[in-house]
Amino acid sequence: MLRLSLMIKWYAKVSIADLSTLSSCAVLGNLGQLLIAKELLELDLDEQFKELCVVFDIKYAEESLLNTTTSYVSSQILKYLKLPQDIVEIVEHSDNHLGASQELQKLALANHIVSSLIDLRGNIADEIPQRVLSLMEKSDLKPEPLNKALLSIKEVNR
Repeated sequence: MLRLSLMIKWYAKVSIADLSTLSSCAVLGNLGQLLIAKELLELDLDEQFKELCVVFDIKYAEESLLNTTTSYVSSQILKYLKLPQDIVEIVEHSDNHLGASQELQKLALANHIVSSLIDLRGNIADEIPQRVLSLMEKSDLKPEPLNKALLSIKEVNR
């Protein structure tokens, strides 16, 4: 729900037309997390996963132990459920927006940015990291609306 809140507060200032698609992606992008957690438990890799997450991010831990990510697994669930192709593609390419089709790259980037600022545990970043600011600059996304939205989310969730 935090990701959804951030997406709404931010992208309402960027493109209201894209907001319904991105809102769906913000909510549905974590579905794969449940299957990954189940798989880690079944393979008795949960402790190793936790240890990796202390040093690295969750995506790295998922790739290292299961050769997949929450974004990819989520996209496959959405594809199976026959959700619109644009939502499936945006979620699938949230880890690498350049893999998305040209018309969806900016939306996949927006989903990636929100996922970067609020991790799977619900931790909210203190500020926008430089790597995210660089990606935003390359895609002509202004940081000010995102920064205001991030501060708003942080204030509400203190």
